[in-house]
Amino acid sequence: MYFFKCIRLLLFYVGQAVFWIYTTVTRRRSIHREYLLLRLLEPHDFAKKFKKHDEVRRKYFYCQILNDMMTAVINSDLINLKWLACIIQCVNDELNNLDFQTFFRNADNSLKDTNLIILSCKYNSVQALDFIFDHGCTIIDNLSTKFGNTTWLPTDVDENQHNAFYYAIRSTNVNLLSILISKWPDNYFDSHKEELDEILSSANSELKLKNVPIDKSMELFVRDKLINLRFFSSPPNFQKNVKIRLDWIGKRAELVIKNIDLLKNYLFNNQNVNEKFLLIAKYITKDIHILKRQLKCTYDKLPWEEIEFCLATFISISRRYCKMNPLYIYVLKKRRLLRQLQYFSIVLQKEMSLISTNPNRYNLVSFPRLSREEIIEIITKSEPIFQELHNDFKEIRDYYSLEIINNSVNLALAVNPDETLNASLVITRSLLVIGEHLKNTLESPNLSDEASEHLLVSLSRNTREILAQARNYLSHEDSLIERKRDVT
Repeated sequence: MYFFKCIRLLLFYVGQAVFWIYTTVTRRRSIHREYLLLRLLEPHDFAKKFKKHDEVRRKYFYCQILNDMMTAVINSDLINLKWLACIIQCVNDELNNLDFQTFFRNADNSLKDTNLIILSCKYNSVQALDFIFDHGCTIIDNLSTKFGNTTWLPTDVDENQHNAFYYAIRSTNVNLLSILISKWPDNYFDSHKEELDEILSSANSELKLKNVPIDKSMELFVRDKLINLRFFSSPPNFQKNVKIRLDWIGKRAELVIKNIDLLKNYLFNNQNVNEKFLLIAKYITKDIHILKRQLKCTYDKLPWEEIEFCLATFISISRRYCKMNPLYIYVLKKRRLLRQLQYFSIVLQKEMSLISTNPNRYNLVSFPRLSREEIIEIITKSEPIFQELHNDFKEIRDYYSLEIINNSVNLALAVNPDETLNASLVITRSLLVIGEHLKNTLESPNLSDEASEHLLVSLSRNTREILAQARNYLSHEDSLIERKRDVT
């Protein structure tokens, strides 16, 4: 008897639930039909009718307008998008600020965690993006500043933590990225060149780290834009400044140390170097590249250039990015490199502790006033393990630089002298590359002094200096601008 009572009670509750679901669905269908009928009206009439409805319907109608705008952007439906923009303008004029905020932050609003600029880039909707940036368009104002937020910014991200520039580069549509940069409201990037440099660099680097294929034309466009920002921007002395904040540096250093430990433990449990191992190594290399510019004062404590180059070369040969050279394979043994990385992390941790204890004592962005030879001697005496690292670096760096120099010479010799402009550009570029790889400075160690002497033994004594000076002259900003004018 008790069992049947339980069954009856269960059936009663199931019936109640089914009835509630049916009623809710029927009600929503009814409200949606009302919305579709409203869509047939002119925007001003839509807004007047909208205002007369109860709050539940107004909230549903408003979210449905936003969802339809999102669909229009995704489908590049420009006619529908323009119509919806007029509707949202008229509706907003009828709403007070509090209602607007309540409706916009509703859970049913698909635009709550993104914006139409990001969506346009994500779905490669060039026409939609162009319309949103049009001077007569009020979408940005109506969907951002009117409910108390700042206007949409280039750094805004969606639920996946990606900004519009990430999606624009990924789209491989150069026109899309060009519109994004040139038409951002109020000529934003005319006064925020450094921010544009940072956004483009970060988005491009993230895509490369994830091995996302990027079209060659997009890659060239981004590279050209970055070169223009760093060398040809107005004012001429614009440079990308490294943001020095000790807490950020400390967190990045901690991440390097943590990833080195992870690399060591991963190899201990798994003898093979696989994709996961190489991805961690790639992140370490990237962070070391940033840290070395922020901690220049530690160049007499840590072999920044050596560890970065050896690790980057190891990744390249493991992924077959570069020619499989027996010397690289022989020198760059994974266990030896991991041992060197481990000692590097120990010294890095010690130096960060000293800097954080007394930050005023250190000028982080100033190099020690010592020659490279003196610094190598200091480092190898304090940490003998780094002598092994320096020797490995010297061997593979010399071979690498000689290979680049040889290729540059062959390229310069292969040009046709009758093609005046092209020949001039190729020879100039070759001299730049040769001069760069003959440098052996603290910040740019390339061909070692010994290898350079052997290479230039048959030439006059000052040949190396002449090549280096030619490289410096040709890469000088004014010279670059002049040559750019010649080409264009």
